Amino acid sequence: MIGVVPFQILVVGLAAAAQTPVVPEDTVIRLERTACLGTCPVYSVEIDATGAIRYEGSSHVRVTGLQTARLGRSAVSRLTAMIEQIEFFALQDMYEGGVTDGPTTFVTVTMDGQTKRIRDYLNAPAALTQLEREIDVVARTKRWIFFDDDTLDALVTSGWSAASDEGTQFLLDAVDRDDLPIARRLLDLGTRPIAPPDARLRPRPPALYLARSAAMVQLLLSAGGDPNEPNPHSEFTALMASLYKGADVVTALIAAGARLEEVVEGHTALYLAVCSGNLPVVRVLLAAGANPRGSTNAPAVQCARSARASELALRQRLLPDWLKDRRPLSDFDEVIALLEAADQKR
Repeated sequence: MIGVVPFQILVVGLAAAAQTPVVPEDTVIRLERTACLGTCPVYSVEIDATGAIRYEGSSHVRVTGLQTARLGRSAVSRLTAMIEQIEFFALQDMYEGGVTDGPTTFVTVTMDGQTKRIRDYLNAPAALTQLEREIDVVARTKRWIFFDDDTLDALVTSGWSAASDEGTQFLLDAVDRDDLPIARRLLDLGTRPIAPPDARLRPRPPALYLARSAAMVQLLLSAGGDPNEPNPHSEFTALMASLYKGADVVTALIAAGARLEEVVEGHTALYLAVCSGNLPVVRVLLAAGANPRGSTNAPAVQCARSARASELALRQRLLPDWLKDRRPLSDFDEVIALLEAADQKR
């Protein structure tokens, strides 16, 4: 005899079903990420209404070629609900900016008989970039682009050694991606933080040189990293590479003993940060006592003025007329003012 389902359980089940949005049968959600001037991962991932995932990796990913997987309908409904919430079909078809060496992201959605493809190069609304991230999260593309915990567990179970040369390369990739959990796990598993001098391996800078957050700097320092180890290709130290990074990284490196006045090719870390218009980093370096001249030849302020003029000329040449007067320059004016004030104090 079949038992009677208790009323309370029936009510809870109906409520849960009502809360799960219905996924249109024609739903297809596709994310594509293209190449950039550096090592941006190039791949596409597609999810359909049934939860079928189709990934194809092209370059700068751990797994190239086709991979398939499957997820539950509830995960797909989470994406479709987000698509409706941000009014995806009402967004612009294209978002662009003045930079020319970054990756482009394409998001294509088919739902309820509509199809829309959005090109996101720069200046996209936060809601769209959040949708892009959520597609990656739901599809777990990280397992193919790099690693997730399950993939790393499977490698270790198969007998793979994190202490191998390959493990060190994976660690450097994790640092470059600012993937703190994977970097920490690799170190805990015995990965060496210093790249081996092996001609078969692609040459890599020191791990600290690649670090892009204070938390990663602290992790690498605790593993024995040297804040003054130079990049073998350029002789630049991690502090000099901070022209591309945030003030928190510079603060952590200085606290760890990074040398402020290290000179390479006649320039210090301050000079390089000034030339790139990185105002937060310039502030930290000056507050720590860096010489505002920043160079053994032309002073840093001269580089800031030259870079400002070049950026202004480039903006006038490349940007559409309606953006030329609206899009602000980098922080060169404030950088110049800071340097002049610091120079007067000295």
